Amino acid sequence: MRPLVVSLILGALAACGKDAAPPAPTAAPPPPVPTAVVPAAPAGDAAPPGVACAALPAPVTGHAIVELDLDGRGARERLVPTACDGDGTCAWAVFTGDAGCAQPLGTIAEADRIEALPITIDGVAAVRTLAVSPYYRTEAALAWRDGAWATMFTGGCAASLEADARWWCEARHDDRLASGAPAPALPCVVATAPTTALDVDRDGAAEALLPVACGDDLQSVCGTLVLATRGGCVRPLGFLPAGDVVLPPRPKRGAPPTIWVQRPDEAGTEEQIELTVRRDAGEPVGFEVLGVRTCDRDACGGWTAPDRGAER
Repeated sequence: MRPLVVSLILGALAACGKDAAPPAPTAAPPPPVPTAVVPAAPAGDAAPPGVACAALPAPVTGHAIVELDLDGRGARERLVPTACDGDGTCAWAVFTGDAGCAQPLGTIAEADRIEALPITIDGVAAVRTLAVSPYYRTEAALAWRDGAWATMFTGGCAASLEADARWWCEARHDDRLASGAPAPALPCVVATAPTTALDVDRDGAAEALLPVACGDDLQSVCGTLVLATRGGCVRPLGFLPAGDVVLPPRPKRGAPPTIWVQRPDEAGTEEQIELTVRRDAGEPVGFEVLGVRTCDRDACGGWTAPDRGAER
């Protein structure tokens, strides 16, 4: 009987093999992994890595946002007055980039007006600030350095001199901070406007002269910025008053070299300002006014020294 049992079992197995085995169940596909949705950057400049976009604050009532070109790409930087006094002197928050994605660029304090200068430091233009009150008129040149606006030159004079105040605002570089610590050296700069060459300090190396345009009600040119090259670095030497810069005859031996700034008028007379390079520990730190005189077609009057008792 054993062969029969084996045959029946084999027959049953063969019969089962005629039908296909049901497919093995498959695992359900895994759910899709969600991906982070990155919003598109606003039109214009994208924020630099690690810098978030910021909304522009509202300006102080009665004051407007000022646009300046500080990076050479058009008027893209916005200066927002955030706090102002009764004389109209404000603190200005500076922003770069488009309005939809602005990035803070520090704060400029105490200025009625801010204008870009024709020099840049690390791609950002230096600025001239002007502050006027019933008691003083102060100008300064600032540069964006190490994440803040640092003062390069300052000049102040009494507002009682009115229109002629600009002659006595002698911009100078302070080599000491308020704390008494040494001030950082003036930065290397790049001129962004055509220059003329003139050896103003008579050391045998010509300096570069750049006219500084401005929107002053008194004049369209605020003065002349002088740049000196030392050791491959171009640094500001100082500012001269507005006018034609000329070199007078060489002084007597031992006398400091001087510079004349001449301003002719329609009546045929000419005002001359005599200046010399101001030095501190042998290093130039700006210019100093020695005197002023008036010339006509025939002769010049005597030099009159400035009244420094009226200066701030």
